[in-house]
Amino acid sequence: SEENYYLLNIDNDRGELYYAKFINSQLSFYSLQPAKDLLKSNNWNRYELFLKEGQFRLTKNGKTVFVVNDSRIRLVYWFTVFAQNGWVTWSANCPPLDIDGPPRDGGWSAWSSFTCSTSCGGGEGYRTRTCSNPRPNVFGKLCEGPATTTGKCNDFPCGDLNPDTMEEIRESLQKEMFSFILDEGATRRIQNNKRLLKKVNKESPAAHYEWTLNGVFIKQDANIEFLGDDILIKYAKREHSGLYVCMLYRVNKKKLVLRVVAVAVKSIRYDYDTRATRELTLTCNAVILGYIYMDLSLKLYRNNEVFLDHGTTTLAAVNAHHFASLNESLTGEWKCVIEQKDLRLKWVTNYLKINVKKAPNLFTNLMEDKLTAPIFGWMKTETNVLIGIIMIVVLTVAIVAVFLVVYFKFCTLRRCKKGQVRNRRLEK
Repeated sequence: SEENYYLLNIDNDRGELYYAKFINSQLSFYSLQPAKDLLKSNNWNRYELFLKEGQFRLTKNGKTVFVVNDSRIRLVYWFTVFAQNGWVTWSANCPPLDIDGPPRDGGWSAWSSFTCSTSCGGGEGYRTRTCSNPRPNVFGKLCEGPATTTGKCNDFPCGDLNPDTMEEIRESLQKEMFSFILDEGATRRIQNNKRLLKKVNKESPAAHYEWTLNGVFIKQDANIEFLGDDILIKYAKREHSGLYVCMLYRVNKKKLVLRVVAVAVKSIRYDYDTRATRELTLTCNAVILGYIYMDLSLKLYRNNEVFLDHGTTTLAAVNAHHFASLNESLTGEWKCVIEQKDLRLKWVTNYLKINVKKAPNLFTNLMEDKLTAPIFGWMKTETNVLIGIIMIVVLTVAIVAVFLVVYFKFCTLRRCKKGQVRNRRLEK
């Protein structure tokens, strides 16, 4: 009660410091110690009270001046006193008043959400704000205007999402970023936003969602498995690279993006094994991000160095990079990096290994062409192909020669014999 409390008192006039219990207007001392010059005029001192189990300790400017051993739990109040121009300001359980700095006027915080009479369909309610952005100091002005306002609230159709929930979803997309680089054959679970899904199911049970990969609905197969609200990628392949988007369909048929995850699969072998002078188109799988975020930039990296910086751009216009004539210097590991610099978000949307060999010739064409590869592809080197061609030519010439010999030796001889037989018949 008001008449029963414990007291730690600094009595500078009497030169003592004591800890006592005040009960029914009677003071009962527990500990009393002499203390001189604890408070001085025109001089700042810092006192700190440390509470531990079974003990509390008072320090002055970092030096211990009073210790009490007491195992009883105490509820502690402290007071700050400031006097100026005839006014005395007491602050209980508050940080010390800012009396050294310049005047600081108060500023309003953002309005809170409405406390509404109905959860949907329109109602009346109120919202509040506090003078804490910043808080005024003792010399500053208080905030002007009302701290509470009333108005219409929750004026959205019942069964649809609360606008506050939709705003929370948008804020999560601006604060959270998910981007993974997977080795080929790896397994990865892509998690949905379970906290927001729980709110969606509570507010709008008729709403539903679908997962897409680069804008195409995902179907479960041997490598893609649905685990509740999440997706499990098993034995990742190159075709699993891109943007996984969880699209929420509201009851009014409007769509809302719930989560965005970028996956780039790093192949064990070359994704493109080609030759100089040939053409190649490198795709970044980034178009979908351009429909969700604004002010995106795209950089094309080769071997972790920037090859091409498109800057802030329209992703649909730079999603594919076409090489009209390759050269061997383009061999390496390529990746597409998308950034939203204001939000500090970054995604890697594709990862490709490219091997550009020297320009093609007769021998390489024989090894790599679909028609001749079954014959020459296994030979591996141009020298072996040359030897193979020579052997084929020699073998062909030998076969032709043998055929001609056989033809002239046997076929011509038979014709000669038939001619002799005819001549004999005519003579008879």
